[in-house]
Amino acid sequence: MSENRLPHILVVEDEAIVAMQIKRTLQKLGYTTCSAASGEDAIRLAKTEKPDLALMDIMLAGEMDGIRAAAFLSRHHGTPIVYLTANADESTINRAKLTEPYGYILKPFQEARLRSTIDVALHRHAIANRLKEGSATFLPAFEGTEDAVFTSDVNGLLAYMNLAWETLTNSKLDQARGTELPKLFRELTEGQQAILGEAIAQAIKTGSEVPLASHGIQVSAAGAPALGAHAVVPIGPSKESVTGVVLIFRGTTAPGERTSVASVPASPEAQQRIVSDRPQEGRRISDGLSGLPSRAEAEKALETVFNQATHRFAVALVLDRFDLIRHRFGMKAAEEVLLFYSIHLAQSMGPTDLLFQWSGPAFLMLLDRPAATNEVRREISSWAGVRLEKMIEAASHSAMLVVSGKWRLFEALETARPQALIEEIDGFAGVAKRAY
Repeated sequence: MSENRLPHILVVEDEAIVAMQIKRTLQKLGYTTCSAASGEDAIRLAKTEKPDLALMDIMLAGEMDGIRAAAFLSRHHGTPIVYLTANADESTINRAKLTEPYGYILKPFQEARLRSTIDVALHRHAIANRLKEGSATFLPAFEGTEDAVFTSDVNGLLAYMNLAWETLTNSKLDQARGTELPKLFRELTEGQQAILGEAIAQAIKTGSEVPLASHGIQVSAAGAPALGAHAVVPIGPSKESVTGVVLIFRGTTAPGERTSVASVPASPEAQQRIVSDRPQEGRRISDGLSGLPSRAEAEKALETVFNQATHRFAVALVLDRFDLIRHRFGMKAAEEVLLFYSIHLAQSMGPTDLLFQWSGPAFLMLLDRPAATNEVRREISSWAGVRLEKMIEAASHSAMLVVSGKWRLFEALETARPQALIEEIDGFAGVAKRAY
């Protein structure tokens, strides 16, 4: 969607009066609209109208219901979907989930709810597109690291390089974008480039991290310490849906002697690129490693929850064994694990959920769910209770760590006031951190 035009919304609703009401409301809110009364009409209209989002009635009459139409629009046109629903049964909702919608709106809808759901969906879709292009939501962490970091699309073509590499080598992203990642490093032998290419292909195919340190592949610039190929890490919503990779080169000097590549002064143009590439809404950039909004932003959001009765549930999550990892493997390894865990949480969010870094290894997620408490608890357990694996390198050896976390669910609106909830979250986070 061009930043110079209003978002264009396709309304797919077979009840003419309801469709007219929705269109009028959307136009009042500042969107442009087009409409279809059937799934087949929606597919034909999408070819010419190229909507930025489809507002889709799940229970469309006719041979093609809303779910089938949504699946086609998403797969063939990349159109983000927000479902309209009144009383859909559980099997229908489960079918709808498979199309990975960006939100749901219950009929009869409220104007404020309609606007917030659409705005959040458009924003998250824009971030997803940036992730596919390699620009990623994780730019703040990439720009602040000592490592040289590159991302590719699903074909292994360069989409992004961080400031450390640009300033070290005087490379320009605009000139290099689209190059096969291994071919960026002309000083490497054909065999070394082949190793990088195979690792990238493996990460894309399997959705798993591929360590590289054992191969001894190094790159350097005049007058600067060598950087060693460290790992290829897949990016994407799941192992089955990899959208690209991150290739990391790390300093090869001893930890105490390490020179920060990122300390090379940045040009004003490169600094401006960092600022302009950062997402400006929803997840405001904090000073933390994860790039998630800070505790201050979380406390403001909790005030909003109480004032507007949104996001009924809050879940506090604490990364296990953070201090133990830091003491045994060093701060760099602990930060890697923390970032890895924060990315896992971000990929587990619903379309209108909010995620914050509360303090240190503690996070807060505000959940926008109409479901009963037990259903929400089961959902959280499916992703917060999993044990992940993360390969790290410390000094002269590698280690495979099991990454897990503790969590506690709060019914935010059941608490008397925001400060009481904040105290409960602090209490849980403190106990969870002291467990190790």
